[in-house]
Amino acid sequence: MVNPAPMTACHLLLFHPEPPKAWLESVAHATGARGIERLGNLGFRLNHVANMGAVAEALGPNQPERLDWALIPADRQTSDFRMLVCDMDGTLIVNECVDELAGLLPDPAPVRELTAAAMRGEMSVEESLRRRIEALSGLPERAATSTLGSRLSITTAPYAPRSCGITR
Repeated sequence: MVNPAPMTACHLLLFHPEPPKAWLESVAHATGARGIERLGNLGFRLNHVANMGAVAEALGPNQPERLDWALIPADRQTSDFRMLVCDMDGTLIVNECVDELAGLLPDPAPVRELTAAAMRGEMSVEESLRRRIEALSGLPERAATSTLGSRLSITTAPYAPRSCGITR
């Protein structure tokens, strides 16, 4: 993973339509944000986060389900960005791609169990991914491409279609 250059001032974007108010306020307080701004039905922007080191801990284990977040420089707006980089599986699309590909194997259960083990924290994501990719190594590219093309579904999370310019 490439570490970006440190930002001196940033906004914390929280993509969730209705996070608990007390949780939102606690994140703002812990990060030293100057204010909370609603971003329509996308979520909230915590303006001018002062304590960058506190972001991960402030979001913590009590974060709302299906929360996504991003940091952007304080001198930028979301409309300044023309490219989205995100974890696709379970974020922008509903599916777990590797598990969908495992459906092409005679026995997909071992691959799906490796996915579940990583999600439960029983093994590292890196180890799980390495082992799942090894299990898929013999699949023909054409079969994989057609399978993914026919099975992937865009998420119904309220931020995805609008923020990504996706239309149904």
